[in-house]
Amino acid sequence: MNTSYEIYKFLCQLLLLTILLSFYACQNDPDIEPDKNEQKEENEEPEEENEEEDENNNSGSTFTSDELSSFLVFSENPTQISGNLSSAPDGQMKIDVEDTIYVVKGYPLGNRISFLKDPSQDITGFYISVAGASHYFDVPKTIEEDQFVAEGEDDTVSVILLGFDPSAQNGRLAETKETTYPVTTEIKIQPHDKNGTAIDEFTKFITVEDPESGANCNSILEKTWEWNFTFRINNGEIVNIWAPGLGIPINTKGGGCCNGDGKSFTVTDPGCVANINEPNMKWIEVYPNDFYVRPFEILHFYSGDKVLAFQKEIIKNWDLFNTDFCSQNLTYTSKVNDNFARQGEHDFTPGASRIKLSFPDWKGGWRPTGGDIVYTCNTLVIIAGNEGDTFLYVYRLWNGFSLITQTQVIWHD
Repeated sequence: MNTSYEIYKFLCQLLLLTILLSFYACQNDPDIEPDKNEQKEENEEPEEENEEEDENNNSGSTFTSDELSSFLVFSENPTQISGNLSSAPDGQMKIDVEDTIYVVKGYPLGNRISFLKDPSQDITGFYISVAGASHYFDVPKTIEEDQFVAEGEDDTVSVILLGFDPSAQNGRLAETKETTYPVTTEIKIQPHDKNGTAIDEFTKFITVEDPESGANCNSILEKTWEWNFTFRINNGEIVNIWAPGLGIPINTKGGGCCNGDGKSFTVTDPGCVANINEPNMKWIEVYPNDFYVRPFEILHFYSGDKVLAFQKEIIKNWDLFNTDFCSQNLTYTSKVNDNFARQGEHDFTPGASRIKLSFPDWKGGWRPTGGDIVYTCNTLVIIAGNEGDTFLYVYRLWNGFSLITQTQVIWHD
């Protein structure tokens, strides 16, 4: 206690002395003409800021702005528009990327980016431009009809899939110009409505990293990885995309029987008359709206052989046996596994190209099992399946590890 008091007393005295000295300096400051050299140094400060910007935007010396723009990769067909983007208002929207959008060289879908909006804002597309380019793109929003929206809530999220890849988009430039990875450039993103009116604007960097370059990132251990999306490639074509919040249908079609008196019967096939001794039986076909959805998933790999999977599941099941087929009134059962953690094991060693995951106590449901892996400093891709039918699970680096904060998306301006 005495030591703490003495330190506190000393700090108070030091603070008082600093205030007195500052006051004295202000009172005795002579009125002299500023030195021209000092004025020059002051004028040079913005140049230092520009130099810092150049360090963050390392691609300008290799490619022109229009060439960089040609490297953008979209999942939807964009429209190229000549000219510069007009200014956009502050629509109070948010984005799930803080500063930089990271993508992996050679992978077709890049990064899945979400935008938080007001329910009244009808987002139909995004204007996207590379800094200094002579054109920009109008990109339709990614249509995700199975996006989960809780009952009683409004749809407040719009999504776009965005990539950036010199090797994929324009191979001849990569052959004639030296490309050193990572490649970074600045982009602007403006969500717009159906009339083409920009609602907000986000200025971010987009960086493509080469997993073969290493860049001092030869391990996924002691890091936390957030599930970004999964896509399936069948015979060279992308046929399915799964992502946080996207519902996976469980039952899309079903049916039961109804007699002439309006009494409902549950059967497993359309043979109403053969299976039930009732008059005027009729098969009634129904189309349930049930699903399985994961709002988020996080993997944390510890040194050694332990891995922690942390996720949330929402399951809405069609209740076949309590459905009234005469009125076609479908009933459902719902289950929420909220923020549960599963501990498992991994066999990863730094520099490895494959990983095996096992969760002994995790029964049923979707769970990662491992496969080939590709990783950079900011992205992890687990590749499962076979040559003709491949599943790619894409994870983004999550900074920090808190089981409390990881249950929610962190939104940024």
